[in-house]
Amino acid sequence: GLHPVTLLFHVSSKKISELISRNIVTLSSLKKAIKMHTVDDVLSEKEIDHILTDINCLTKNEPCN
Repeated sequence: GLHPVTLLFHVSSKKISELISRNIVTLSSLKKAIKMHTVDDVLSEKEIDHILTDINCLTKNEPCN
């Protein structure tokens, strides 16, 4: 399943819009962008940590906190 970046609740709508403008629209594409450090100018380190936790929760059926 494809999960849209709009599922992320730790990220402001302004930052979500910036990601979408960069053609980062799914959680898998966001995870790749994080690994390649292409979104470091948009997201803080704390947001990235929350996002990676959320991605694992949403895509691997792990318990969400």
